[in-house]
Amino acid sequence: DKGDFKTVDEFVLDVRRIFSNCLRYNTGGKEDSFRPVARDLLSSSEEIFALFVAAPEASTTVLYPPLLYCWKLCLSILDTLLGLKNPTDGHQTVHYFLHPVSFYFGGELPQDYSGKVKTPMDFGTVNSRLFEGDYQSVGAFVADCRLIVENCRSYYGDKPDGAPFVEQAGRLHETMAQQMGALVRYDQSPAAAQAKITPVAPIRIPRPTVPFMTSMMTEMRASKFTDKYTKLTESSCVHFEKPVNLAFFPDYLQVVEAPMDLETVDRKIAGGMYATPEDFEYDVTLIFRNCERYNVPKRNDHIVALAKHCSKVFRKLFSKRMNALMEGRIAESEGAKTSSSSTERKDSTSSGKRSPAFPTGDGAVTKPSKKAKLDSSGSSKASSKSSGRNSATPGAAGEGG
Repeated sequence: DKGDFKTVDEFVLDVRRIFSNCLRYNTGGKEDSFRPVARDLLSSSEEIFALFVAAPEASTTVLYPPLLYCWKLCLSILDTLLGLKNPTDGHQTVHYFLHPVSFYFGGELPQDYSGKVKTPMDFGTVNSRLFEGDYQSVGAFVADCRLIVENCRSYYGDKPDGAPFVEQAGRLHETMAQQMGALVRYDQSPAAAQAKITPVAPIRIPRPTVPFMTSMMTEMRASKFTDKYTKLTESSCVHFEKPVNLAFFPDYLQVVEAPMDLETVDRKIAGGMYATPEDFEYDVTLIFRNCERYNVPKRNDHIVALAKHCSKVFRKLFSKRMNALMEGRIAESEGAKTSSSSTERKDSTSSGKRSPAFPTGDGAVTKPSKKAKLDSSGSSKASSKSSGRNSATPGAAGEGG
């Protein structure tokens, strides 16, 4: 809402960091209840990104780096290493390798460390790189994991007090040799080649039509609100039709950064300024959020109740229209795919060979669980102030102020 994300990459990176930070902090291995939750949520978010963060049709720009195709296998290896215990004291073998060396020396590296170790590495850093999309090959992930052991041996190998650390590094190396070897073999297998293929294509929602938006505006304006105390019934939207009169409310712009009203939404609809349904949704809900933001501190309870009522009515209307729109898009995609398969069967019958199945241009056949979409084409979100969702300033508006 504040427009802090200038690119899709920045947004995706911050979402990934939520779960990456959880995995980096909670290092109890497979016994840690937070780790599987973070893993599952990260997996779900990646599926949503693939469905809804869509590139322009003709663009070859990489919007955000994908995670390593076998990141779940890599996480499983890290979990295995976290589960290793020292035979002498029962503590985690990986304990002194979880964070940068400076963490264990009061925030600074030992004076002689940089002379022996050129590229410091630790499993916390590996975790972050894995889930921030830095690793684009299995080899890079494996190399960093092995570097942790090599660095320990390089620094502590000739130190009288370094034997326990070298021993722990050796124990990690033995386990990693098995785990990493299996991972590298998998990476070279036909199964891995198939897994590298993107399983889904983005769903692209068409530009909303004028009837699509005006029908919701009409129904919302027809709604009535009955005050629970006075029992009086009135039109819900009359207070939100026009811009707030600053002569009566001189402090309004000190509270609300992006005023909005229904007449302005009407003009933007007529001018074709909404590139996505979510741009339209953003402006309408902005009206009622602005009203609440300005009036709640002033305890103007009636106008706040009107705003909440209108917001609820609109969200129901929008959800109903979007469900119908998405069902139509999915049915269209499935129909195209069925038609394509039928054509392929005919071709294969005539030629005596079975034709390979290729995805259709639209590609989306899975019904998404979210209605919101991030359109990264740049035309509606980042390039023009004409779009309601354009790096939108937070706040709300409405004459209810």
